[in-house]
Amino acid sequence: MSRSRADSSGPRCSSRTLWRDGILDGRRLAAVIASGVALHVVLAGGVLAYGRGLIPRDANLAIQLANGFVPLVFAIIVRKPAR
Repeated sequence: MSRSRADSSGPRCSSRTLWRDGILDGRRLAAVIASGVALHVVLAGGVLAYGRGLIPRDANLAIQLANGFVPLVFAIIVRKPAR
């Protein structure tokens, strides 16, 4: 007897589920998507610029390190106010 995919997948946590359950409102969901897009644009841009010789290796490493904080910045901007 086979089990369905839903039965064996365990707990699910996706942006769709979080939005449906009211944990993420529209503004916060937009911030999640925007931070992901921004993160990938900077990542790809830094790698391409380094690959084409436009920026040195150390500058690319600094950019990528700072890029890791992009989601944190978005989270601070859209955080819930303290109660």
